[in-house]
Amino acid sequence: MRKMTLATLFSVFLAACILATPASAGPITIDFSGGAGGVVSFTPAVGNSLDITGAPISLVSGFWHSSKDAIVGGALDVVTGGCVTGCKINKGTGSSLDFFEDGGSLEIFGGIPKLGIAPGTLLLKGYFDSALTVPGIRPHCSLTEADLAGAKGGGMNGCVAITDINSILLEALGFSPTKTHGIGYMSQMFLDVTLSLKSYTGKVMASDIILHPIAEPATLALMGVGLLFLGGLTRKIISSR
Repeated sequence: MRKMTLATLFSVFLAACILATPASAGPITIDFSGGAGGVVSFTPAVGNSLDITGAPISLVSGFWHSSKDAIVGGALDVVTGGCVTGCKINKGTGSSLDFFEDGGSLEIFGGIPKLGIAPGTLLLKGYFDSALTVPGIRPHCSLTEADLAGAKGGGMNGCVAITDINSILLEALGFSPTKTHGIGYMSQMFLDVTLSLKSYTGKVMASDIILHPIAEPATLALMGVGLLFLGGLTRKIISSR
């Protein structure tokens, strides 16, 4: 029997990886989203944080598997770092454009019945970090920003360093459950707030948090193992000649 060449072996392996990849595969991301509710509070001043408590999170989507899972009792809590720029109210318009230092926290709690995750479970945890790069979403991060309207409305966004992602959720979406950190972007946080005296209070209207787990999907992990195998096979072929 004629020996299989290295090129042929690689072609076979590559074809297997392509066949193993889901046809619906897209960007390797996870998306948490939710609607109206929770409590927003902020008093513009240098060093003050913007706080969000109990904002609803109702859905998590995995773009790798194109899956969507309902979250029961999902809640988002946010504390920004201290305000460093802006940090004041425009007396003419009643608006405030504020930028916050890195740090603070972002947490999502909730249950996912489909995956056997109990209500109140920590699904995601992280902090704001303007030095990050979020591939395909936010190539250049900046300080966390809040644009608050004087009468009603506003929004905020910021890049997040993820320190913990629920391992059951990761595994269900095709990621390694042992690598539970990542990078993310709070891309949409619409706020319904009003100004009273010197403080803004209100609720979240809608939220969307997109993240990239720093964990290989199963197919990419398979490719890594295969490349190691091919490397060893190459050495054997060379040494036998």
